This record gives sequence, structure tokens and C-alpha cells, in this order.
Amino acid sequence: MSTAITTLVAIPLVGYIATAGFVAFRPRSSQAGVSPLVIAHGLAFVAWVGAYVLLRLPELAPQYTFSLPIFDYLHLGGVNSLKLALGIQVDPMNAVWLLTSAGITLLISIVGNKESQRDVSLDTALLLHCLCNGLLLLAADLGQLLIFWIATSITAHFLCQQSRPTILGERSSTINVSFAVHRLADLALAYGIFLIWSEFGTLDIFAIQTPQRMQSVMDAQPSSLETVVFLIAVASASRLGLFPLHLASDAIDSANQRTRLLCQAATLMPSAIFLLVRFSPMMAISIQTRSLIAMFCGLSLFLTAAIAVAQKRRPQVIAAALASNYALMIIGIMTGYLAGVQVALFLLVSVQVGVCLITLPRLTIERSRITKLSTIIGAAILTTTLWGQGAVLSTVWKTANLSLSLSMLANPRVMNSDPSQPFLSADRELSVRQMAEVIATREFQSTLTLTYWLAMAGMFLVSIAWVRVFYRWPEFNRNVLTSDTDEKNPTWSGAYIAGAALLVVGAAINFATADSLTSQLFDDMIPPVLLKRLPSSVGNVVYSHWNYLLDTVALPVGLIGALIAWILYSKQSDLPAKVEQLLGPFARLSQHRFYFAEIYEYGLMWPTRVLSLCCRGLDRWFFGSLVNWLPLRFPVWSDSAIRPLQTKSLVFYSISTIIGFSVLCVALLMMK
Repeated sequence: MSTAITTLVAIPLVGYIATAGFVAFRPRSSQAGVSPLVIAHGLAFVAWVGAYVLLRLPELAPQYTFSLPIFDYLHLGGVNSLKLALGIQVDPMNAVWLLTSAGITLLISIVGNKESQRDVSLDTALLLHCLCNGLLLLAADLGQLLIFWIATSITAHFLCQQSRPTILGERSSTINVSFAVHRLADLALAYGIFLIWSEFGTLDIFAIQTPQRMQSVMDAQPSSLETVVFLIAVASASRLGLFPLHLASDAIDSANQRTRLLCQAATLMPSAIFLLVRFSPMMAISIQTRSLIAMFCGLSLFLTAAIAVAQKRRPQVIAAALASNYALMIIGIMTGYLAGVQVALFLLVSVQVGVCLITLPRLTIERSRITKLSTIIGAAILTTTLWGQGAVLSTVWKTANLSLSLSMLANPRVMNSDPSQPFLSADRELSVRQMAEVIATREFQSTLTLTYWLAMAGMFLVSIAWVRVFYRWPEFNRNVLTSDTDEKNPTWSGAYIAGAALLVVGAAINFATADSLTSQLFDDMIPPVLLKRLPSSVGNVVYSHWNYLLDTVALPVGLIGALIAWILYSKQSDLPAKVEQLLGPFARLSQHRFYFAEIYEYGLMWPTRVLSLCCRGLDRWFFGSLVNWLPLRFPVWSDSAIRPLQTKSLVFYSISTIIGFSVLCVALLMMK
């Protein structure tokens, strides 16, 4: 079975080289039709999905690894040997990165280039980028990882230059600034690798992340390992966000430069995810670092989503929206442990299928029913996926509300209340207690709460961006990747009704999956044997913080806010201009228009916030109070007695979501 899985992963890498070589050396006159490289990406996507399905079978081992030594004769100082070897490890973490790479390279190969205008240089640059990504995956040595990490950045730079050729006389400070920022991040990663070698005495990726090795180094030099984790996070963070690069002047003045910057950020996102996932065992020892990374990704998600909404061309909207998608997946990985990785993989599959359905038929079939059908199906998958990401956000939010429960775990009286029960080892008990003390702090809770609200706001903006892409324009026959957004007859009412129907389905999926993911998270954090020592009233903690009051009053506040927004909008037709005038100093300071007035004009600020408050308020009224009164043990969602209530809650949640979207649609129709 391991041979079959290895073959499924290796064949697409060989296919990249073969198909790209065919594209590069064939005559220029034969460039018509679908590129073989696009077909290769489709085959690779299918193969990697099959590999992941095989890996998730319960009778199989969680991972398969093998190494092929190249040479082992380099000794530094006669003490520490530097072993260079090629190895491959196939597991859900690698599958996340592989699927991301396949989908993004497929998108970049199409963005900005119609089939009639394909160039050999673009396919060659794409070949180099795919090859460096594959070698980065195969690297079992930190030295090789650093080399191919830098190579992916450089090839992405060349790829975006080829996808959007430089116009004579056009300024290019954006690309130069991004190139310099990436080199500084590479320097941080190189210094982190040097610290790893000095502390562990080896550069083997898998050997240094064993629990015994990390614990020994943590006991001897805790600050050194914290520094390593911070440097790795900095290196990855350089590729996770578009700020401050979007402040460069030529990125505002030139749509060509702006598209190139967005495509570069989306192209580098897979390698950033891969670096964090590869070092996730090491980052698990520092909860503070994981929470800070999650908060940074939440800010990145919000800003990239705002940029996506503000763009005027569809390629830029798609690139920025995908970049924000991957930032949300990083949040899930950093806060949800294995559950976050599984959710990220599920979301990636949906996103890539949606992208394929949207783009591929448009390259081969024009003005046909298939094109319209693929657009609708792809939009449905993408929109549902965006709301499915709420499962990750629910995990973050519920984790932020466990301060009292975990502080009770950190109490020695709780830990030692019943010595007759089977207990953990001393090391495991100390680890759980330290984790509880960290999560119980106000700083950690505030960080996760801020992350939640940033990610929630970003998710709404991304949903708006996708609605603009697929429903803003009535002409389906125009190429979604090349046409402008300046249509004369927008059908806003139909757009929001269709989008609301899709989001209702996604919201139901969100609630249905959130509880199981959260239970997995708590099983990883708190051993079940410790849960038995907690009093039965601890279950009330989940619903007893200030957010309970916020949710209780959310519905009336949301409805009042929607009414005020509608009155202001209907009474003052020039309100967007006034808002833009109010935000003028900020726009001049940043040299970039985020089109806040345009967002307000479309009715996208207040209605989305109102929608969130309506759904949360109705859900709390129907079900939250009932659970709060029940004397259930913690965690309440894992108790068999509450499962019938979960079914009722799902029904009530769906009803409340429908009501919330109905209010939103009615408000928008009245605005127009």
C-alpha cells in the first residue's frame, strides 16, 4: 500500500517535467488549445486526492517515509556530521500543501493569459516553480529545505514577471520591495536553521522534532528554542500577507503591477503553509507563538479580504480572495492542531474543484450552457466552502472561552482530588498544567478573541468578493479571468438572493462540523482522565462569559443597526461620497484607496455585520439558554445525553440563519 501511495505522489512530479518540456519545445504554431500543463495539473490533483483518501483509511499507518542517501561524508569539526539525503513523507500535512500547490499553479497558469496568447516563457517559469515546490517537499534535510525555500520565492518572482510582462517605462518598486522582504525572511530562516544545528547537532528534519529531543533542548536552553520558533514564524509570515507591500505607489497606479503582486502572494502561499506545518511539532511547545501566528493571520485575512473587495478586475479579486483563504487555513492549523489540518485539506479540495469548474470550461467552450452551469456550480462550491471555514473559527472561539475551566485544571486540588483514579505520568501532568496556565491567561484569551473577530470580518469580506465575481455581472459568456467589472446593468437583487441561499447551506455545514472538531481539539489538549476530576458545573463556563450577554442582545441590536443603515442610505444618496471624504486623510496617508465608500454603497458593511448578529442571537435564544441550565459534565458536546438537543439546535440554527438572510435580502432590495 505504501508503494501505491508513493507512486500516486511521484507520478505528478514526473508529469510536470514531461508535459512542461513538451510545451517548451513544441513549435509556436501549435500553441492553440488547452495546454498539456493544465491537464497535468488536473491529473496531479486527482492523484493527490486519491493519496489522501488512502491515507485516511483506519487500517493504514498515519504516514509512510523512506530515505535515499546521497552522500554522508561531510563532517564539521569532527563532531557534528551533516547528512544530506532525499526523503519523502506522505501524510495529511503534506497533502494540504500538495493540493494547494496544484490548485494555485493551475490558477496562475491561466490568470492573465488566454489560450490564444500563451507564451513558452510562462510555461517554463511555471515548470521551474513546480519543480522547486516538489523538491521542497522531498527535502528531509534543513539545508536542502532552505535552498528550495529560496528557490520557490525566486521562481515565483519570475513567474509573475512572465504572467504580467513589464511595460516600458512602468515603475516596479512593488516587486523590488517584495523581493527584498522575502530575502530578509530567508535570512531569518537561515539563522533559525543555524540555531537548530547548534542545539541539536543535526539537520535532519524528522530527527530534531521527536518529543524526547525537543524536551531535552527545552529543558537546557528554553530561550533558544523559543527563538527558533519565532524565526520560523517570521519566515513564513513574510509570505502570508500583502501588507505593507500594497502601500507601494506603483501597485496603486498600475493595474499590471497590482495583479502581479497579488499573483505572487497567492503563489507563495503554499510554501508558507508547508513551512508552518512541517515545523508544527516544534511550534506546539510554544502556545504563545501559535496564538501570535494565528492573530497575524487573522489580520492578514482581514486586509487581503478588504483588498479583494476593492479590486476592479476579476483576476485580482480571485488572487486576493484565495490568499485570504489560505490565511484562514493557517489559523485553523495553528489553533486546531490535527483537526485544523483536516479542515484545511477539506476546504482546499472544495476551493480547487470550484476553481477548475470555473476556469477550465471557459478555455474550451464559449457561449454554451456548460459554461453557465460550471460557473454556477463553482460559485456554489466556493461560497459553501467559505462558510464551512466557520468550523475553524468556532474552534478558535470556544478555545478562547475556556479560561476558567483550564485554570481549574491548573489548580493542584483538582489535579490531585482523587488519587485512586488512573493518572498521568509526572511529565505529562506538568505539561498539561503548564498549558492550562498559559491558556488561562487574559493575554491568551484576548489574542484568540481578536483573532476570531478579525477572521470573521475577513470571511464576510471574502464572501462578498466571491459574490462580486460570480453574481455581479449578468453576462456569463464573458471570460471571468480577463473581463473588467464595469458592467452597466448589475443585477444586485438576484446576486444577493442566490448568495444568501448558498450561504444558508454553508452555515448549516458549519454548525454540523464545529462540535466534532472542537471535541478533537480538547481531547488533544486535556486528557479524558482529567476531565473526570472536574465538577459538573464546569460545563456552564463555555456559555457564561461576556459573549453570552453580547449574543443575547445581538438580534435587537442588529435589527436596529440595519434599520438605521437603511434610513441613512435612503435619505442621503451622497453618503458614500461623505464617507470617502471622511476617510480621505487615511487614504492619502496610505496612498491606496480601499474603496470604503464603495463597500458602504453596495450595502456590504452593515448588512454583513447585522447578519452575523442575527444568526448568533437567534441561535443563543433558541438553544444556548437551555444548555446553560443543564447540569452536564464538561465537555457538553461529547455527552450522549445532549445529542438530541444538538439535532434540535441544528434545526433552530438553520431557521435563524434563513431569517437572518431574509432580513438582509429585504434590506438590500429596499436599498436598491
